[in-house]
Amino acid sequence: RELQDLQPDAVIYIQSIIPVTASKDAAGYPFTNENIADFNVAVKAAADNCGVNFIDVSPALVDENGNLPEDAASDGIHLTKDYLLKWIDFLEKNT
Repeated sequence: RELQDLQPDAVIYIQSIIPVTASKDAAGYPFTNENIADFNVAVKAAADNCGVNFIDVSPALVDENGNLPEDAASDGIHLTKDYLLKWIDFLEKNT
């Protein structure tokens, strides 16, 4: 709301949290794709409540099972350069 007050003409986007790899998900709490999906529901609700755009970036990054591919992040969470570029490309095309 403060950003909207400061920049009333700005188009604001809030993006989803990116899922983790299957191996990171299997390691358990807190970094599980179920937790991330639940959090994203809350983030989308907050965006809707504030009248700003929510963008789900996962379609550009996940595999057929909804996980971040193992080669996308050396630690299961943080994207490699190739996947960062996919992320950026998705944002450029969808915002």
